[in-house]
Amino acid sequence: MNDLPSGYPRRDADFDVLPGFQNPPAGYGEVAFYWWLGEPLTRERLTWQLDQLTRRGISGLQINYAHSDLGGVMWGLTYPSEPPLFSSQWWALFDWFVKEANQRGISVSVSDYTLGVGQGWYLDEIAAIYPDMRGKTLRLTTYKVKRGEWLAVGLPEDWISVMAYPLDGARVENGVDLRSLVSEKRLSWTPPETDWQVAIVSAETVTRSLDPMHPASGRETINRFFQRFADHHPDQPGRGLNFFFSDELNFGVSGKLWTTRFAGEFRRRKGYDLIPELPALWLDLGARTTKVRLDYNDVYVALSEEGYFKPLYEWHQRRGMMFGCDHGGRGLTVDEFGDYFRTQRWNQAPGCDQPFLQIDLIKNKVAASIAHLYERQRVWLEGFHSSGWGTSTADLTRATLINYVHGQNLLSLHGLYYSTRGSWWEWAPPCNHFRMPYWAHFGSYLTAMERLSYLLSQGMHRCDVAILYPVAAVEAGLDGQTSVEASFDLGRALYAQGIDFDFIDFESLDRAVIDGKELSVAGERFRVLILPSMRAVRYSTLQKAAAFQRSGGMVLLMGALPEASDRIGANDPDLNQLVSEITSHQPAAVSSADVITRLRAAFPPDFAVETTAESSGEPLAIMHRGIGERDLYAVYGVAKGALCYFRTHGKIELWDMWTGSASPLYAVNTDQRGTYVRLPLTEHDLQLIVFAPDDSPVLIDVPGVEQIAVNERGSVTGLVAAGGTYQGTVQQAGISRTVSGTAEQPPDEVIFDRTWRFELVPTLDNHWGDFRLPATDRLIGAEIRRSRYQFDPLHIGEASGWMRLDFDDAAWAKTTMGFGRQFWKLGALPDDDMTALETALRELTAIDPHIPVEWKGKRYAWQPYEFSWRDGIEDDPGHQGYHGLKGEVHDDLIALGRGEQTHTALARVPEAGGTCYYLWTTVSVEQPCTAKVLCGGLLPSKLWVDGAPLSIDAENIALSSGKHSFLLRYDEVGRGYCFLADQSFQRPLLDPHSAALRWHNAPGLLPFDAQPAHTAPLGWYRFTSAPGLRSLAFRAYGRARLWLDGEEYTLETDLIDGDAIGYRTTLHTAIQHPANVTICLEHLGGRYDGAAIPDPIELECEEGLLACGDWSQVDGLHTYSGGAWYRQEIVLSETQAACPAVLDLGDVISTALVRINDVTVGTRVAPPWTFDLAGTLRAGINRVEICVYNTLANHYQTIPTRFRGSPVSGLLGDVRIKFYSRIRLQ
Repeated sequence: MNDLPSGYPRRDADFDVLPGFQNPPAGYGEVAFYWWLGEPLTRERLTWQLDQLTRRGISGLQINYAHSDLGGVMWGLTYPSEPPLFSSQWWALFDWFVKEANQRGISVSVSDYTLGVGQGWYLDEIAAIYPDMRGKTLRLTTYKVKRGEWLAVGLPEDWISVMAYPLDGARVENGVDLRSLVSEKRLSWTPPETDWQVAIVSAETVTRSLDPMHPASGRETINRFFQRFADHHPDQPGRGLNFFFSDELNFGVSGKLWTTRFAGEFRRRKGYDLIPELPALWLDLGARTTKVRLDYNDVYVALSEEGYFKPLYEWHQRRGMMFGCDHGGRGLTVDEFGDYFRTQRWNQAPGCDQPFLQIDLIKNKVAASIAHLYERQRVWLEGFHSSGWGTSTADLTRATLINYVHGQNLLSLHGLYYSTRGSWWEWAPPCNHFRMPYWAHFGSYLTAMERLSYLLSQGMHRCDVAILYPVAAVEAGLDGQTSVEASFDLGRALYAQGIDFDFIDFESLDRAVIDGKELSVAGERFRVLILPSMRAVRYSTLQKAAAFQRSGGMVLLMGALPEASDRIGANDPDLNQLVSEITSHQPAAVSSADVITRLRAAFPPDFAVETTAESSGEPLAIMHRGIGERDLYAVYGVAKGALCYFRTHGKIELWDMWTGSASPLYAVNTDQRGTYVRLPLTEHDLQLIVFAPDDSPVLIDVPGVEQIAVNERGSVTGLVAAGGTYQGTVQQAGISRTVSGTAEQPPDEVIFDRTWRFELVPTLDNHWGDFRLPATDRLIGAEIRRSRYQFDPLHIGEASGWMRLDFDDAAWAKTTMGFGRQFWKLGALPDDDMTALETALRELTAIDPHIPVEWKGKRYAWQPYEFSWRDGIEDDPGHQGYHGLKGEVHDDLIALGRGEQTHTALARVPEAGGTCYYLWTTVSVEQPCTAKVLCGGLLPSKLWVDGAPLSIDAENIALSSGKHSFLLRYDEVGRGYCFLADQSFQRPLLDPHSAALRWHNAPGLLPFDAQPAHTAPLGWYRFTSAPGLRSLAFRAYGRARLWLDGEEYTLETDLIDGDAIGYRTTLHTAIQHPANVTICLEHLGGRYDGAAIPDPIELECEEGLLACGDWSQVDGLHTYSGGAWYRQEIVLSETQAACPAVLDLGDVISTALVRINDVTVGTRVAPPWTFDLAGTLRAGINRVEICVYNTLANHYQTIPTRFRGSPVSGLLGDVRIKFYSRIRLQ
């Protein structure tokens, strides 16, 4: 195995794949997208992260940089980094990192993402140094000229062709070449007769672009990017530096491209002059139009391959490296780069992305088909950006498995961040790695995918159907989109019925060898060739299709029939004869259903679900590979016990990707062509069914018996879920015999008590400040960030029993710690003359929210307007850029209008009621001072202090001590800030590495008080703690009291800073169940709602009690991302302990490790959540422990990201032990 480069597969006919499946060689683990952004890069932090990733099933780290939404051509310029990308300091750090990673068995590379044309990097360097490498696009300008009119027009700078066509017969052969009439770039011409159309074709240079057809474009790309890395690490290519990945390639130029040498190359390759026929690329000029278009595209693609794509492939191939890609339309745009299929074959690992946990069959099939037909090493899956922080391991596993069975086999999880900067930096999250609570269990997933990557890379793909990739119809402009839709829809329909397929390009078809009734190419052997509604094809395609049919192969033309080709275009009798010959043997299919019917009638399927006891609910996915002498079928989405047909014979094994084990599996029957097998696993499992050569396999059909085994004497043993007599048949060497046996009734299942002992296992390591700033050495555990809240200005809460355990607080509002009312907002109001209303508003000294404002027959209610001086506007981060938070904590405290999410921001748009708003509060002044107005962003149209109008830049405002009303009017929607400050205020500098507003704790700001009429009002906070509460600690503004389950507890205090008081209570004995907690605060002016408790309330917990179910429904666990042990004891009889048994957890989010009597049974990261308890149970007391980890969705519930995800967490379902009886059948 060591003679191939890392990650390169074997195709040998005698290859034994099992040892590598059990222990994969290097090169098959995950290649993570590693985003080196968010904070300055340090060797200390990088070393720590490498240590977390080592020996975790990770083969490579692809360093990525992200783009802003400012500047650049395509998106935005690359975000700046520290050290700057490609600076001497950066190269020194990178060189060191490669060596460090290599020592840990991890290879390293850098993606070209954001480094393309127009981004100021190496491709722009090339264009600047070599202006002739800038791309050119063809443009058509037309004029209609009446008979006898004189046409005099100036021509574009880089004109190429000038042709005229009679309007009553626009044909290539009727065209008149007017180039001889051009003088000094002006055309003068009077048509002699009839009306004419003049067509002028010119080439326009695109300044910021790269011409892929230029013969040096690939070479210079190599020299200025790839070779730089090789030069820095001359001993590493193929080892520590063994791959590169190209992401969303864009040359800055697309469409109909031109290059100076194109005309000459075209004549050399096609044998005629293209210049006079160039207008046919746009205009229908008769029968030759299709030929011209196909010929042009063929030369364009060939030159691009030779100039750019092929040199990059060969550079990597010579070094034993892998070059992967996720480009543009991912194969859905069939004519991307001229021909997506042809150009992307020049990758060792063609691939695509699957965002949002997508399972796009067509994208996968295009990439996999390229790899199959050109014997490329791997198929690269970029998954699963933007699926959110709530992406569970079950979500991840399901998406990975289905995409893999579609044809992928190299995994790159999109999310591995250098920094999350206090939870405020992300790029299309999640980060799936060491920050996730489930990281402790994630090795199970990564190891299984490493095995699967290895297994599904080896050998050759097997399928019956080849669908012609429909690029020719698009190139020819003959209903191309119809052909594309027909092709892709057919592929989806076939696959849904268990009929696998490949797309095939015309060049692979050309080189295919007809072997009887099969088309053989690159190890693939197709029985069927389908042309999907293609009005235009390459002539060689029809020739090969007809020859294949004559040899007994099956050719289906579906929908519209071919009518033109690259031979002579349309009206071609030879083409028509070939079409007629094909359809005379096999009439054109009218639909996908028609195709499926014909395939089923023509030959036995390679795979089919014959019968199933229940509907799966999961999409069917099937792959067949020939690996050495074995046939591997990967099946997903088929229910347990379903009878399936496999068109092969042999000894069968079930291979387990989680453990690497192989166990016998017995067919129930065979026929001349294939084998019938009842699938042993559930629809959520990937069932790896492996056939090895055996002329006389044992067949066993005993319905209802699982885990069947046969001993040397021919006795059959197994397990049954119910007692009784079972019988069936055993066949071997053509001899069939009946077997039967009786099993005792197994014990009834044991259902665990729903209440478990529950102990938290915090995981959020904040010593780098990843989750909260400033960084701390503590793990973030259970805490309260939101609670129910009631304002109590009349001090009625205690008398009303608001602290009682049985008090119903369901009607109370929710508040988030740190956020509180600062204004009262009126609006949106219509844009109107508000003079009378403003007169009333200016006189207000307090707001009663229960009294609406009446204006022109309508009532408008005052609404509390809340924000945090530290965190800004809740759930509104404003502009951040693409794909989530970028650490941009804005100055804005005021946002008006309806929030509307865009790609880069939460924008503010007008509400239905209008765009006029009033904000009212008071400003608190301790000592007389001179103040000034500070405004930015969205500016108020008017403002008043104590009823007196002021300008928005007013200074020297004399304020006495006390409260002063502050009224703002806004006439537009948007975001901004406006407040008052005394003369000591100096605008703070913005800390680029902080996640707090610059106004936070800024001296000189005059605080707001939206409740000035109330002296020392109370605020009541109620929530349920996490189980096992032992102590509780918080900071608050004002005196506090505490009740737990209705009983008042003493709070210890200490002064923290200013008016903030630190409170703590420690219990002598932990409260086992989630406790009902009530806090009453005597509010200080301006500190209401969550603003009175500026930080989360910390809960320290011991082992407690919690019922299984969603732990996020408990307030103290709602924002808890981490792990927890569930513990319980059960008593079993000797009979129960002696029986085979399975532990079923029901449902879990996100992972579960099970330990029975101190023996670890296993770890599950996806359903089914079942564990074989063989050898772990005993008579008497059995200790059952289940460790569950959730996702980061809970932590992100109070972070203003749009990628939060669902917080549902924990051991969700009833837990039970199911018992089985052993049976022997003879």
